Amino acid sequence: MQRLELGSTITPMEPQKRINEGTDLALFLTSRAYILLFTFLQQLNRAMFPVRNRDGLVTAWTVTSFDIIQSPRVVRIRVLLQTIGTMVKETPLNTAPQRFGNTSFRTFYQKLKERTPELMLQAIPDNVWDHVSEGDKDTLVKELGAYFLGSFGSPERLDYGTGHELSFLAFVAAIWRLNGFGPSNGGNEERGIVVGVIDKLVTPSIKTLISFTE
Repeated sequence: MQRLELGSTITPMEPQKRINEGTDLALFLTSRAYILLFTFLQQLNRAMFPVRNRDGLVTAWTVTSFDIIQSPRVVRIRVLLQTIGTMVKETPLNTAPQRFGNTSFRTFYQKLKERTPELMLQAIPDNVWDHVSEGDKDTLVKELGAYFLGSFGSPERLDYGTGHELSFLAFVAAIWRLNGFGPSNGGNEERGIVVGVIDKLVTPSIKTLISFTE
């Protein structure tokens, strides 16, 4: 996915729910937002493809590969997710009999919601904030924070699904689009995102969060 030019500015907006029925979904599937998200997903996938070298040997990247370097910007997102993992562990489960998900998830979610603006400012690289004026910074925090918060399940339904995964992809893609990650260099940065963020940190965190809703 092509990034914005350094020094360019955007006007952020707080996200609003726009997909309410089938016709809305059809519109989304033809939108620029969908194209950017799908392109970014393909970009991450392509970076993990094995490559045949000139000597005939094949270089393959696995989640345990030492050849994948995680840049400082990737590490910042890792630390963000580690913080969330700590918050999960600090939220005790409600041991009372419950028909659906564990209501302690709502306690965790509320704590995360309250801390989201602070976490955004701490974790997201400086280049991202350079794309907005000082007066629009709070709105960008809310925009990115909405996708981030939407990544961890529904406090109303006490569930977690593919829509929440898509929200996380949108969060990471927005950081990429706003130059929050380092240069690609043949897919190195994308591999760092896949292995350092999506695989090693998001998956364990989500599994722990799902324990609230099982």
